[in-house]
Amino acid sequence: MQKRRTEDAVHVVMTDHFIRRVPLPGDLLAPVEERHDRLSGPVKLLYPPDAKDSQLYLAMAEGSAGAIERAIRVARPAQWEPYFALGEAHRRPGNTAEAITAYKQAIARAADDPRPYTALSGLLLAQGDAEGAILLLQSAIKRMPQDTSLLNSLAVVYASRQRFQEALDVLSSAVRLNPDEPLTWLNLGVSLEAKGDRQGAAAAYRQALILQPDFARAKEYSSRVSKN
Repeated sequence: MQKRRTEDAVHVVMTDHFIRRVPLPGDLLAPVEERHDRLSGPVKLLYPPDAKDSQLYLAMAEGSAGAIERAIRVARPAQWEPYFALGEAHRRPGNTAEAITAYKQAIARAADDPRPYTALSGLLLAQGDAEGAILLLQSAIKRMPQDTSLLNSLAVVYASRQRFQEALDVLSSAVRLNPDEPLTWLNLGVSLEAKGDRQGAAAAYRQALILQPDFARAKEYSSRVSKN
């Protein structure tokens, strides 16, 4: 069975499992020049070609705030995802006010998805509005009490205000709901360390590393606790 290079991943060798009477010509294992032009140019909609909201989907794929805004004005979507995509497009270059407006529009349309809530709470916290972030996350948790991403976000806000016991209470709930989430254990370790429980913090960081051995922050914080 012959082996040859692939064009999609030039560092990969594939085996040709066809039994060929006449071998393929040339050196099939010779180096292949890697191409970088395949993802360049405008986004093309492959399916469905005549969708009503095709321009909206194309704009979201492009990721340009201007394109998404224009497409939203035309399509007037009831779904929350385009507004969330608009918020992300504004957040990346630092257009905070526009991003906050877009996230709020997403939340007004979101049913049970935590992403617009966590995104908006992060911006509110960055602007110094921790109380606004807390109220937002608490309202979201009432709707989605099982979501650990919301609980982690709330714990981070509490910790930013030195309210570590409240952060620990929230994180304890998150651990019970999903003990296999490395970020929860990391945040738990940070709060325990801030409360002076270095042994508990070290154990939490170790658990984060057990679940995700390449977790760089958990390695850093675990090493810090061990040294001190």
